[in-house]
Amino acid sequence: MAKKAAQPRPLSKAEQYYLESLVGVKSLGEMAEDLGRPAAEIEGAYKKARAKSPGKFGRPSEGVTVMTEAAAVEGDEHGKANRATNEQFMARYANCVWRGDK
Repeated sequence: MAKKAAQPRPLSKAEQYYLESLVGVKSLGEMAEDLGRPAAEIEGAYKKARAKSPGKFGRPSEGVTVMTEAAAVEGDEHGKANRATNEQFMARYANCVWRGDK
């Protein structure tokens, strides 16, 4: 009987994390060699990881989000527009809030 062609096994979570974290640092060939797999097996996951766009707030990694310069500037501009409104609100309700020190 003829043998069936070996199906590529899916990537483990550790291998997937490795690909996602080093996608901008290492090439496809280097990663395939490190993982001990043919490049054709990990090519789809590699392309998928490269296609993910970090957006304004960068890519979350280990529960941390890094704010880019564009997002910081946008937040500063938004804060300037609302600062006057917030000061009026705070002046009106300043005596209504219990602070615990009285």
